[in-house]
Amino acid sequence: AMARWLAERLDHKFVQEFSDEGVSAYAPAALRPGFQEMIKFCLKNHIDVLLVHKLDRFSRDRRECAIFKELLSRKEVKVRSVSEDFDPDTAQGVLLEGILETLAQFFSMNLSSEVLKGMQENAERGWFNGGSTPFGYKVVKVQQGAREYSRLEPGDDSEIALVREIFELAAEQGKGCRAIAVTLNHRKVPSPGGGTWSPGRIGSILNNPVYAGDSVWRRSKKR
Repeated sequence: AMARWLAERLDHKFVQEFSDEGVSAYAPAALRPGFQEMIKFCLKNHIDVLLVHKLDRFSRDRRECAIFKELLSRKEVKVRSVSEDFDPDTAQGVLLEGILETLAQFFSMNLSSEVLKGMQENAERGWFNGGSTPFGYKVVKVQQGAREYSRLEPGDDSEIALVREIFELAAEQGKGCRAIAVTLNHRKVPSPGGGTWSPGRIGSILNNPVYAGDSVWRRSKKR
């Protein structure tokens, strides 16, 4: 509604609306199909103004802002903000636009840093940060105060027994990944995905430090 109102205020006709449902503006342009469609539409059609709710909704990466705004400017398409009222054709507008883009990238990078810091602290406390659940484990939710955490606990008994057998075949019988896979497939033991075992799947278990009691995140581990 705001975009239509501003289009009328600028004496323009409202043509098309684009959005990236469920996709954050923090994501790069390559992962925003709605954004890509919008840019292509503006480049192929005679568009005067591209309206965004806020400048940081266009992009929170200054390099991407510069690249795509340059492409649009070659077609004489101006990017205007509905929430931030300034004229990008004035010296003051150019200055304000640059400041807003810089602040958007700062908050994006700062948020990413804080998230990584929090995940590092979780890993050091033994919490599970997500990703694929190791075979033989299950993810359990733990409530501490107002926050909920995840941790790995032993899973299905049959999976635990199979993990132990894989390590025994490797450590006690000296079998390699391929030989272990052949042994399990000969017995028609299903793999975690329900298919056959591959040497790579066996190797991923034998080389996973989680089975030695280490919690691993971003190639760092906490025993």
